[in-house]
Amino acid sequence: MCTIEKHIQFFNDGRFGRPKKERLSLALAFVAKAVYNFSNTKIRIDYLKNNATLRRICGWESKKECSQSTFPRAFTELAHGELPQIIHENMVKKHCKEKLAGHVSRDLTPKKSMKYQRD
Repeated sequence: MCTIEKHIQFFNDGRFGRPKKERLSLALAFVAKAVYNFSNTKIRIDYLKNNATLRRICGWESKKECSQSTFPRAFTELAHGELPQIIHENMVKKHCKEKLAGHVSRDLTPKKSMKYQRD
């Protein structure tokens, strides 16, 4: 739905640093962090190492590929490049277009009647 792979190409031209595939896997792991509400990097890495399905969804085949030292550097790179904002903007353009997003919130809890006491 968010097509990260289309946007990750701008973060590494393939000449220096980690390969593009690695950055895509790291970006997908950051999405997993938000979806699963992991509070820190260590919990996310432990989960990735112990859950083969999520690890493969992110693009890693082995536990060794999920390095704790790589995550902070990748997060800094993706944040400075504003990847989350770019993806969010493209999702809104693609799925909402010119529609007005809104909602109505109503409190449906029963109201207690106020009884006045006479002195």
